[in-house]
Amino acid sequence: MGLTKEQRELFHNALMDAFPTKQSLEMMLSFKLDWSLNQITTGANHEEIVFKLIQNAEAKGNVTELLEAAIKENPGNPKLNEFNSTYLNSVTQQYDIKNLKLLLNEIEFTLLKNSYLQTLPSNTVTDNIELSEIKSIDNIINNLSRYEKRNDKNTPYLVQWIIKIAKSLTKSHNCYQQIINYLNPILTSLNIQDIRFEESESQECDSHLALIIIPELEKFCLEPMCIKGDNIEPLNYVAKNENKLRTGTLCSEKSIPQEVNEIIAYFLKNKNAGLSLIEIYLPYQLLYTDVSDWCYTNDNKQSVPIIEDFHVVVHATDRITGLYNFKYLVGGWNNLMNILSSKEPSLNIQENIKTVNRTDNLKWQQLGKELKNKIGIKLTKPLLNFETEQQEFIKAIFNGGVPFAFWLKCKPSRNRKLELIDCYLTSECLNNNLEKLIKHVYEMRTKAYREKNPKQHLGYHLGFVCDIPDKIAKVRKLKTTKAQLIT
Repeated sequence: MGLTKEQRELFHNALMDAFPTKQSLEMMLSFKLDWSLNQITTGANHEEIVFKLIQNAEAKGNVTELLEAAIKENPGNPKLNEFNSTYLNSVTQQYDIKNLKLLLNEIEFTLLKNSYLQTLPSNTVTDNIELSEIKSIDNIINNLSRYEKRNDKNTPYLVQWIIKIAKSLTKSHNCYQQIINYLNPILTSLNIQDIRFEESESQECDSHLALIIIPELEKFCLEPMCIKGDNIEPLNYVAKNENKLRTGTLCSEKSIPQEVNEIIAYFLKNKNAGLSLIEIYLPYQLLYTDVSDWCYTNDNKQSVPIIEDFHVVVHATDRITGLYNFKYLVGGWNNLMNILSSKEPSLNIQENIKTVNRTDNLKWQQLGKELKNKIGIKLTKPLLNFETEQQEFIKAIFNGGVPFAFWLKCKPSRNRKLELIDCYLTSECLNNNLEKLIKHVYEMRTKAYREKNPKQHLGYHLGFVCDIPDKIAKVRKLKTTKAQLIT
């Protein structure tokens, strides 16, 4: 939040009182912020230097940062503390915090906290335990009110947090519309017009591409399908092979990306030019490395990763073709439904996701048994260049029946650690057939591929598979019907 003219004068007086000499001001900036006063501004006298320092902080969105540093250096100064109280109170009045708190009290606190952790400026969670270990809505509001520095759309952090909450809620949530109504006048006052919450009805009904890849001897058969709402039908894509009785396209593993490119082009031309979602069913041999390196040719004849331009969701072919794999999935799904219907689902969710932190000497069959009573798994370290272990890991997922699994395909770092997806493991995200979870994951992956340095982001290295019994059952039924027609 910017300063009013009255606040600017109060802040100037407070800094002058707390740091009456240029040297004392220089020391505070250097010790607390690593700023060089001489590089920021100069002036004819100390009063002018302080004035220009505040101007610079306003222009760069660093007022709160400067204020906090000054209080840390001189915590007993009454004028600084008085200005701090006045400044924070102005935030409370501007955003009608009393009404906001009444709305937020009706929303699960885990969702509020996760949205808050995503909103905090970079590095603050790891650098400041006080900011990350919050226990109430008041804690969150007070913390975010301290950060008036904004993103490239000039949105205050407090408002960014409320927007993330709205995006995390489903339309059916009893507070969804109230939060939207609360946000609208604030967004209008900030001249923010491009915030999108739920997808429109027309987009939800658009057809999308599903591609089932099935091992066949030493090759793979690609069977494309068109999905619109609850309807699933074969895509009339002309296969390159000459066998008229065959469904799909037979190719080598090396040729799969090129065949997928052709199928996407056919779908865009004949079914839906606005294709945005692609569901790909992979066999266990391909699941670990998934589709990260697959590309398609865009209108400009450029080869672009499909994850960059489409929302790609990966499922498991073996749960379609394997009778027991499907049965195990149904069991895991029942576990998930029981947890979501419990009194405190978010607490139970975290307890029922298996986290594997070591990849050496893992007993895969034992892991599969342990997953029987779980709803998901996270493998926090990669299985680098060990194809056999990668496949055994995927098989353990099938044997355990867990509906979703995450794994890291690179060595973890601060920006590439699997714990970053914990904020999406809430009842809000897992309800409605994992709808929100799937959406957040493919948005994370798409965003990473659009960055200048994709490999610096978790989305680039994130392995993810999820399966929903109802959808698997429909695909199984369609394949059975097709097989009977061919016979």
